[in-house]
Amino acid sequence: MEQRDLKLKEQFPKILKNLGGNPSRTCMSEAHGGIAVGDGWIPLLEKLFRFCQFNHDKNGYPQLVADQIKEKFGTLRFYFHMEECDSPNAKYGKQFNRGPELLEGAISFAELMSGSICEICGNPGESNTEGWLKVRCKECSGEQLKEKE
Repeated sequence: MEQRDLKLKEQFPKILKNLGGNPSRTCMSEAHGGIAVGDGWIPLLEKLFRFCQFNHDKNGYPQLVADQIKEKFGTLRFYFHMEECDSPNAKYGKQFNRGPELLEGAISFAELMSGSICEICGNPGESNTEGWLKVRCKECSGEQLKEKE
């Protein structure tokens, strides 16, 4: 498993509890590619995880658990499920009817944002119009062309 994936799991053990698990039970296994995105999207995932974990721990929202993280059609795809809040603020969350909607909105926003972030380096990028859809900045798309030659 990649070092960056292990570092993320160390930072967000509840969200990434399935990372490295049994391949017959999770798409987050090493056999399935773990976190199957380029390094350029890792900062976006870190921000998303920090937001979701903060809202669980401090505001009593459900616990986000990643089921699969990958690139598809040029953008981030994040499949997940929610578990009941186990933080000390769970009562607070139930009192104010904290549901998954806020977290789902954050995930949708991260998926949308990935469409303008180079998956390789994290700089602003655009989706190509030919072949396999990928988001690349000018420098990284130029490097890809050189690799093909």
